[in-house]
Amino acid sequence: GYGFSAVCDAGEAIAFFCHRRIREYPIDGGPSTLCVSMRDARLEEYGRRLLRRLRWSGPAMVEFKRENRSGEYKLLEINPRFAGSLPLADHAGVNLPMALAGRFFAGRSPVRQPAYMVGRKTRFLLSDCASAASSLSHGEKRWKYLGGFVRDLLDMEVKDGILSMNDIRPGIAYLQQKLSVYG
Repeated sequence: GYGFSAVCDAGEAIAFFCHRRIREYPIDGGPSTLCVSMRDARLEEYGRRLLRRLRWSGPAMVEFKRENRSGEYKLLEINPRFAGSLPLADHAGVNLPMALAGRFFAGRSPVRQPAYMVGRKTRFLLSDCASAASSLSHGEKRWKYLGGFVRDLLDMEVKDGILSMNDIRPGIAYLQQKLSVYG
């Protein structure tokens, strides 16, 4: 899956970024467990054009799938909210909530968005572990999948989307909630 996330004012993107899902859970289609920031002019154009035609105001994430053979993007949906990839946007240098607050609540004119960092990764550790575990039943692909999981687990540049040493309390609350479901 691919996403174009933006904050728009009457169809004009005042802040945006693009991302690609690397892993998801369930692995046959579900929320992202590891995603990466990217640039793709076609993806940006498709997302911008669609939101412009709708005269969209507020946050949106336009989700696409990409056909392997043709490389063409196919629209899946428009989510009228900040998406699960929001921590990745911040990690890449785009503060979408601040753009929304500045434009709609503080009444500031939009400023030109600085270029965001490409290749930044964000993971959701518990979901990513579940994704890796479920890959064990997927034949020969499992070794490539597990290799990527271990590589990303050891990569100190990969930021977690929930767990942070700067403020551990939300992460602990999240872990408690998730573990209470299983136990």
